[in-house]
Amino acid sequence: MPGHHYQLERLLKDKGIPDYIKYNGCGSYIEGWGLYSENLYDYKKDIEKYHKLRYEILRAARLIIDTGIHYFEWDYEKCKKFITKNTSKKEIHEILRYNSMPGQALTYKMGEQVILFLRDKYLEKDKNGLKDFNELILKQGPIPLDLLISEVKKNVYKL
Repeated sequence: MPGHHYQLERLLKDKGIPDYIKYNGCGSYIEGWGLYSENLYDYKKDIEKYHKLRYEILRAARLIIDTGIHYFEWDYEKCKKFITKNTSKKEIHEILRYNSMPGQALTYKMGEQVILFLRDKYLEKDKNGLKDFNELILKQGPIPLDLLISEVKKNVYKL
């Protein structure tokens, strides 16, 4: 389980990460790692592929709901209509989540895209180092993305 479970377990056991980072982590790192790690799995069965796509649709809908609420001033009914049309009806709780947490929906994709960018740069230097790259990311703990970029650059370019 390479996602949040593994990341959290590693984080709490790591004595080298200060408590203020462990317990006040950066959402873009945490959600980005979760989304990035979903792509580490080799989806072979149709049902697995279906659920992966279903969650990708849900994440896209979350971005639309977040933007609809906070920029276009959508009310609850407009959000509910959008969610029920484009996802399963049980996802209505997403409306309340993104109403109270502006911008949180974006943290998944932002974090994932930064980690993918860093992975590609890392692998340009070390073609066989995916496991080493993942260890490097997890070793940092849930830090802001600009600091994560700096730390990975130090390892890639040995600055």
